[in-house]
Amino acid sequence: MASSLLESRSKVIAFVGLVASLPVDSAQISPQSIFENFSKRTRRLENIQLQSRSGESAIGGIEGLFDPELGLSVGNEISRAESLNGLGNLEDRNLTASTMLRKRFSTGTQLQAQYSYLRQNSQLNPFNANLRAPNLVENRFTLIARQSLVYNAFGFGDRRKIEAARKSDEALKLASVEQSEELLLETLKQFWQTYQAKEALNLSLEARRIYENLLKDIREKRRLGLIDASELSRTSASYERQEQKVKEASAAYLDNLTRLYDLMDQEVPPESEVIMFSIPSQTPEPPTEVLSAKENLRETQVAEAQLAAIESERAAYKTEDLPILDLVGEAAWNGVDRTGSRSFSETLSATNPRYYVGVEFGFRFGNKATRSKLGDLMNRYQISRNLLELSRRDLNNNGASLQRQLQSTYRISLSAQSARDHYRQLLTAQQRNYRVGRIDLSQLILDYTALFDAELLALDAFANYHQLLHQWAALNDTLFKN
Repeated sequence: MASSLLESRSKVIAFVGLVASLPVDSAQISPQSIFENFSKRTRRLENIQLQSRSGESAIGGIEGLFDPELGLSVGNEISRAESLNGLGNLEDRNLTASTMLRKRFSTGTQLQAQYSYLRQNSQLNPFNANLRAPNLVENRFTLIARQSLVYNAFGFGDRRKIEAARKSDEALKLASVEQSEELLLETLKQFWQTYQAKEALNLSLEARRIYENLLKDIREKRRLGLIDASELSRTSASYERQEQKVKEASAAYLDNLTRLYDLMDQEVPPESEVIMFSIPSQTPEPPTEVLSAKENLRETQVAEAQLAAIESERAAYKTEDLPILDLVGEAAWNGVDRTGSRSFSETLSATNPRYYVGVEFGFRFGNKATRSKLGDLMNRYQISRNLLELSRRDLNNNGASLQRQLQSTYRISLSAQSARDHYRQLLTAQQRNYRVGRIDLSQLILDYTALFDAELLALDAFANYHQLLHQWAALNDTLFKN
């Protein structure tokens, strides 16, 4: 008579121990190994981290406005142009060279220092030949200061844009951690699904072996004339059905294993390598701690950072809708002489200064680009504010729901394990009853099926409960720590 499924679990464990002792390669997978592999920077994780750096370019683009700017220019000009006063030279040959250094500050101030050199060789007009020398050199040094008073007043707009870019970068960094945690959670979920598939395959194999032994026993009884043909047909049909379940379970296990190794960014081990699953031996009790404060959770922090970024950007673009009013100051010193050294000395001594102070006003009528941008920012601001409120509400709902699921799934898991143990005890008694003729073959097969279903229910409840534990840790931002 075939052995019962009551003994199947111990036999599977014994078989695993026997396989582990054989001289073949083995790969052991556990939730801890999933995490260790995850920390080795898989391709999916690397993509998440690289995408999170996109905000750095926006910060650099705005801060780059404050980088010093250096300009150089050199040119040679030949001019025979006439002048309105008729005193223009017959020909001027001008060699010019200039250099400029400009720096913009976050206070809305712009400073510019410029040095220019002009050497002029002229064919003088007879009317002014006695007024100047034909060959002259001019050196000029100029300082210009410009201060924004309304548009980007005192650098308010620039600083707000930088703040918006930094907040957006902060949101991207936090979101990347959330995405990384979701990837880890998905991998852990796939681990438990693969474990379920592996155990379901082991159960199917053990059940097929039981039915195979039972079929041999029935055939022997049929040969001796102790039973009729119907019992042989019933047992053969049950065996074939179990053969189908083995094929289904095998395909499901291989599919889940391939998906798991894909998420781990590893090659699936060869068929000669035994895959060992290391899982907790006990079912831990549900966590007793309450959900962390919403303000301290990354999901809320991401939404808050996005909202703050849009607020800063809106404040920056509001200043761009204002007219331009700049205070401008300029001071220049030059020197002109036949020799470059003397004209340069005159420039340094500031004997020929020129000073200018004034204001510049400008206004763009309509300014559709800025106002369209402000309208878009207003829409995005409202969306972000709604998302923040929805995020806080979802956290409350998800936290309460997960706590209820943890409590119920924990009790279901314990109950399923207890039911499985009762079915194992039942099969021990039913096998004895069948041997002495108290029950028929159909009842025994029904009891075998009930035990197999109970084994699967206990397995599903155990795996689902551990998946919920991972989800609870992820919701509390502690999955990485755990």
